[in-house]
Amino acid sequence: MPRGGGWLYEPKWDGFRALVHIGEGDARVSGRNGGSLDVLFPEIRDDAGSVAAPRTILDGEIVVMRNGVLDFPALLRASAERPPATFVAFDILVDAGDDLRGERFVDRRARLENALTVSELSCITPQTDDIHLAERWFEDLGPLGLEGVVAKSASDRYRSGKRGWIKVRRYETLDAVVGGYRGTQSGATSLLLGLYDAEGAFRYIGQTSSVPEPDRMRVARVLESLSTQESFTSRVMPGTHRWERGRFDDWVPVEPVLVCEVSYSRIDHGFLRHPARIVRWRPDKDARECTVGT
Repeated sequence: MPRGGGWLYEPKWDGFRALVHIGEGDARVSGRNGGSLDVLFPEIRDDAGSVAAPRTILDGEIVVMRNGVLDFPALLRASAERPPATFVAFDILVDAGDDLRGERFVDRRARLENALTVSELSCITPQTDDIHLAERWFEDLGPLGLEGVVAKSASDRYRSGKRGWIKVRRYETLDAVVGGYRGTQSGATSLLLGLYDAEGAFRYIGQTSSVPEPDRMRVARVLESLSTQESFTSRVMPGTHRWERGRFDDWVPVEPVLVCEVSYSRIDHGFLRHPARIVRWRPDKDARECTVGT
């Protein structure tokens, strides 16, 4: 986490980045790529008109809380199937027609605090310039589902698509079994991972990020010697995320005997949110010891 003067710290929320545009008598919600989120989060759109003046644009994160804990998978469900979402504002681009993008971040923050009226569905993210408080957030807020802390330069101007932010994420490790791999002629590019459940089924949990290039051919040779007809016995087959309909069709199953330790940011309902990073191989560990919940 960066130290020294000029840094402001905020919790890193686990949700969907969004802009809330408040017009004259209407409002709309858009994602980071400009696509509309109105259908997914009608409650945020309907609430927006009451939290700030017309001709205002707010930047923030849409989150869902369940029993006091952030629930990212709930964001992917229809509004009728989940708790109401909350918009957590952390910046303001336009305030009642005044374009603030050229102002310093610390000044925009002051305008945000003055412009936004907190409601049941909208609030402003906490912020501090105290590194010790930021470190306590990092240590204490993980169980609530926050991903870590974001450090932002107080003097930063708003530049769409470009940030001087430093994201300090929480990571944990687990021992997982290699059940397959993806690759090209240059070798194995990523590994497909699994764990055994209580019934002995070998469940797919996600994939790793890229295998380091110098190791790809060596890893591929080992895995090719273990190739088999099938490996994962669960119904969910390998894919980038558990909620994607499309699944990999270019992977090679291998006998589930190799164990590796991986670093990951979060597990949602038994699946890695993002590709895990390979930390080391575990030849000392039996694959059957790698079970769900350990």
